[in-house]
Amino acid sequence: MNVRGAEHVACDVLIIGCGLAGMRAAEECSAAGLRVVLLGTGRGASPFIHGFNVPLAPGDSVECFYEDTVRSGCDQSDPALVRILCRSSMRALEDIEWLGSRPNRDRDGNIQLIRAVGCSYPRVVSIGNEAGAVLLERLQERIGRRGNTVFLHGRALRLCVEDSRAEGAVASVGGKIVSIAASAVIGAWGGFAGMFPFNTNPPGSSGSGVGMLHEAGVTLRDLEFIQFEPCVAVWPAPLRGKGMITTLFHEGAVLRNAKGERFCDETAEKDVLAKDIGREIASGGGTGHGGVWFDATAVGRARLEEVYASYVQRYARVGIDIAKQWFEVAPAPHTTLGGAVIAPDCSTNVEGLFVCGEAAGGIHGANRIGGNAGLETLVFGAIAGQSARSYVQSHSSRGEIKALSFLPAGKGNLPALCTELGRRMADGLGMLRNASSLQALADWAESAAAEIGEGSPEEMALRKDLIAACLTARSALMREESVGCHRRSDFPSRSARRYTVMAGRDQIRREFREES
Repeated sequence: MNVRGAEHVACDVLIIGCGLAGMRAAEECSAAGLRVVLLGTGRGASPFIHGFNVPLAPGDSVECFYEDTVRSGCDQSDPALVRILCRSSMRALEDIEWLGSRPNRDRDGNIQLIRAVGCSYPRVVSIGNEAGAVLLERLQERIGRRGNTVFLHGRALRLCVEDSRAEGAVASVGGKIVSIAASAVIGAWGGFAGMFPFNTNPPGSSGSGVGMLHEAGVTLRDLEFIQFEPCVAVWPAPLRGKGMITTLFHEGAVLRNAKGERFCDETAEKDVLAKDIGREIASGGGTGHGGVWFDATAVGRARLEEVYASYVQRYARVGIDIAKQWFEVAPAPHTTLGGAVIAPDCSTNVEGLFVCGEAAGGIHGANRIGGNAGLETLVFGAIAGQSARSYVQSHSSRGEIKALSFLPAGKGNLPALCTELGRRMADGLGMLRNASSLQALADWAESAAAEIGEGSPEEMALRKDLIAACLTARSALMREESVGCHRRSDFPSRSARRYTVMAGRDQIRREFREES
């Protein structure tokens, strides 16, 4: 790729990702008067965040919330990060009110709480039915009024690192190559479940973030933990890939097979529920479109329209009344739980590079409870912004990015390779894995990546997707056990020793936990 004549931009903080984590980080930096560049192609999954876990119910506590999160994650989380998440949940509630939004309240005026699977108490606080979309709008308004933030609609192609210190990124913006020099960089680009052909993510979700972090020398963890949302629409076609909120199972909703029979405990953890649904479909109990029936009729119309109006309306638009009719769902890749290894301040092993949101690993472990993804964006988005702000205030800017070299264009049909990658991801990294399928994916992705060059933004993006696929498959190979959302047919039991799979620049390894 030719970068001569590229446009140059300089700022104090470059934030890659315009979802809720990135916007929350931008608020911290722009409020301090720093020059901020927000780079992204959309809002990711943030507009679909229903709410945020806060332990407000009688009998609930921060400690109980912590225990639920660690237990749900199968004791694979970083305890320090989980404590920060749970202890900061009250601050996230303050954020909602500080941004001028009013949480939903019941008829008595108390904050309305709904119970997510994996939670001992009702905890999810929402704003209408679209908390994420509301907060994004509020944050953009505040940031935009200050005039010190530039929004660039484009895609990061490479993180620029010099002497183990982040100095910015190269991006494709409006068909042009732009180099963005920054004193600090925040990665908030979300996860990579969008690489699967059937998934819940909006277009644009890919493995570019993982590929960029790997090439920059950032240590990654937990890539093998890919959470399948248990209940995702398979029919009708306009709704395919849209998730149905699982809090409804604590409201009376149930699942039924093709014969109309219940077949599982619907209030089980998401990883268990997804496994049970997948097994029922595989054993012949699936519906005509390859799913199972979601029956929300027992919830009642009044409750559905009061708390879940957006879901009622979504199905009504395609002629389905969920207060009266069943609808078809199946598990689909939803959230990637791994990413950059971060310290409690969101810093990485590359100086000046901070990572937050779904791009970071270690918070959820091997399974995530509902309501924690939204909370994570607010909590760690704020921390990343504060940390980057402090870093910039104590370090001088380099001002520009040094000349970069890129590989020449490679060979291969890019659209065909993209399609093949999706197929192989579904085969190799589905809900049930084995050494043969994982090895095949890893070897193919590594070979394909070696033939891909950097002749265009599209080629660079595919190259990083292939790197992400290879790293994820090799991480899954390294985890020779079944735990949480990672299940191996050839290693069906849990290992006696606890460990984390780390992916560094040169090797993938197990990091064993010291026995207490």
